[in-house]
Amino acid sequence: MADVDKLHNLATCVVNYKGHRIICQTIVPGILNNNDLSKLAEYGPVEERKNYKITEEFHGLMKQVAESLSIKVVKVVDPGEKKTVEVAGSSDCRGIRGTDRRCYLVEMQSLLPRDANLVGENA
Repeated sequence: MADVDKLHNLATCVVNYKGHRIICQTIVPGILNNNDLSKLAEYGPVEERKNYKITEEFHGLMKQVAESLSIKVVKVVDPGEKKTVEVAGSSDCRGIRGTDRRCYLVEMQSLLPRDANLVGENA
C-alpha cells in the first residue's frame, strides 16, 4: 500500500481455503472498549451502510493514497443524507480513529490499483 504519513494499516491476512476467502485483521486500539463504533468512524460507510461519514483530515489522507495508487476520486450517493459525497478509492473502505488518536484504514481489500496494462479510453 502507499506510504502515507499519519495513516496506519492493520495487520491483515487473507486465507483462501476450499473455495472460501477469510480476511483476518488485528483490532483497532480501543474498538473493544467502545459501545458505539460509529463514534470512532471517520471515513466511509457507517451504521450498516445507511450513510457516509467523511472528515476533511481523513479524506485528505485517502486522496494521497488514491493518487499514489492511480485510483480515481469518485462521487457516491449517501443514502442517509440523499446527497453526493466524494470518496477517494473504494466506497467500501473505512477509516477509524483509534483511542491512540491514530488514523487506521480498514477493509481495504477492495482498494485495488488500476491495471497498468489496460489501455484505451476506460484507462
